Amino acid sequence: MREALTAFVPLFAFMLLPVWIPLLTVTVGWVADRVGGRKHDAFAARLADVKARSHARRAELAAARHELQAGTHAARPALVAEAA
Repeated sequence: MREALTAFVPLFAFMLLPVWIPLLTVTVGWVADRVGGRKHDAFAARLADVKARSHARRAELAAARHELQAGTHAARPALVAEAA
């Protein structure tokens, strides 16, 4: 019986390799999140700020483009100055 166990227990553990890899990965990730601090939160806040500024700037440019297409040339100096 001992010989059977020494042969089949490692074989069974090897067969469960597709189960062990995700379990190990999730465990290591969970520990890294608990120990690693909150660097991700600061990065996410900076990224959200950049996205908000980009969206605001694109809205300004779209409004200026719309004014130009409507025939009002009041925004033209701002666009020319920006291109320079």
